[in-house]
Amino acid sequence: MVELLRTAALTVDFDKDNRQLKANGALSLMIQPILKKINQRLSEEKPALIRMKDVVVTTWLPPIPSGPFKRLLLNEAKMAINRPVPQTVSIEVTRNVELLVIIV
Repeated sequence: MVELLRTAALTVDFDKDNRQLKANGALSLMIQPILKKINQRLSEEKPALIRMKDVVVTTWLPPIPSGPFKRLLLNEAKMAINRPVPQTVSIEVTRNVELLVIIV
């Protein structure tokens, strides 16, 4: 088991042998929907990359364990208790060339 997240109300561990996420604590039921989705994907797909320290499941998830994956779990827990968090960032490339000047 690899500890991914530990707070006062939530712990999330990753079982590398079974490729499953497991949650405990007061908020564990609230993040079960996202854990179920991730665990389903983990069971259905061959991981894209397995390294000594982490597993890259797909391009839609950060490596497990990692700082970005920990943030994903923490943000899911925050959304479960109705705390707003940014969910997506969009970057668009265009042919329009404009000069952006930032003065500090």
